[in-house]
Amino acid sequence: MPEPRITISSNSTTCLQRFEFPLNGQTFTAIGIN
Repeated sequence: MPEPRITISSNSTTCLQRFEFPLNGQTFTAIGIN
């Protein structure tokens, strides 16, 4: 059984989620890796 690997695809939409929501009149951006 091969060892698990963490890979990041060139297509950011497949592995990254970008959250944007207003916070006290400013835009707060959080980037998470799934």
